[in-house]
Amino acid sequence: MNYEDFEDTITMEYEDGTSEECEILAKFLGYFNGEEREYVALNPLDSDDEETIYLYRAEYDEDENLILVNIESDEELEIAADAFEELIDETDLEAMLTADEIEEMKELEEQ
Repeated sequence: MNYEDFEDTITMEYEDGTSEECEILAKFLGYFNGEEREYVALNPLDSDDEETIYLYRAEYDEDENLILVNIESDEELEIAADAFEELIDETDLEAMLTADEIEEMKELEEQ
């Protein structure tokens, strides 16, 4: 499974006029209807629940700008969620943590 880790954020602007800053956790591949598709996992920064994950299909315009597309189909959403869970299971925890978070974990273990 191919994926890219990011340390970037994106501002999601919704139809109701609200916006939300989200961390881009990963871009990864999944297969829907026999077709390879790229997905993006986001974590809202203002959420108290660190486990809140938003999944979107990634598409690109002619200038290669990322466009996030809502996943309308329950079947496709399940496939994207399974692909993301597989990615998490395959990824070493330390690869997803920042150097500061790793240092904090080590300090806690020493106490």
